Amino acid sequence: MLNAGKPDHDTLIRASYAAFNAGDMEAAAACLAPDVVWPNQLDGGTINGREAVVAYWKRLAQVHRHQYEVIQCKEDAPGIVKVSLVRTVEDLAGTVLSKGLLHHCYTFRDGLVVHMEFVI
Repeated sequence: MLNAGKPDHDTLIRASYAAFNAGDMEAAAACLAPDVVWPNQLDGGTINGREAVVAYWKRLAQVHRHQYEVIQCKEDAPGIVKVSLVRTVEDLAGTVLSKGLLHHCYTFRDGLVVHMEFVI
């Protein structure tokens, strides 16, 4: 699905995960709306706003290293994209703490992510 000359949701999501994996949090956040709502795995609750999400990701990187391999992006409804991926979590020394399949669900508005949640 193309949005008026903008990259499709699949392309945006994959590029964001690739940037995150490379440690480029600013590039990873390029697909986020300024008022994005994001889950906070460290403290619980949610984080509001692109800058706050970038700060959260940087803080997360000081605790664990997260790497994501996107398996599939599926648009369930207009603007709703479910992503299946493998997440590998390592400690700062590189020891794998966990690796497994998980699912994220993104809500887009005007070509940008406005909400992300974990799907069970």
